[in-house]
Amino acid sequence: MPYRYPEDTAIADVAIEVYDAESFEQALNETIEAMIKLMAKIETIEGKIEKKIELEAENEERLLLDCLEEIIFLKDAEGLIFKELRAKVKYFDGKIKAFLRGKADITDINKHEIGMDIKAVTWHLLKVEKKENGKWYVFVILDV
Repeated sequence: MPYRYPEDTAIADVAIEVYDAESFEQALNETIEAMIKLMAKIETIEGKIEKKIELEAENEERLLLDCLEEIIFLKDAEGLIFKELRAKVKYFDGKIKAFLRGKADITDINKHEIGMDIKAVTWHLLKVEKKENGKWYVFVILDV
């Protein structure tokens, strides 16, 4: 019996592209903001829960990936959806650390307008780089 793979039946990925950021910190924050806006309409979130997160990595690419994965983990494990989440980035001893602080709610489908259910951050085509002009560029694909 023959079979085929129909194209354009389902969309399983969404990409975020950040360009012309003045610093890696700005690029990270723009990427985080873009992702949380995909996950829920932030105007419907009150932000009653304050959340602090610290993450450390060997480089900017890994730190960006870890930050986005942590947001997905908090959604899945604790039911958190963020109204806002901002990162401060510090470099030390050849490593890089992000100190994230945000406001969130526990997901309530009767109250919040939920967007995409992001399942993972992919390494496929991931790019985090400082361009020759000194601006930062990010391209990341999210599995939905």
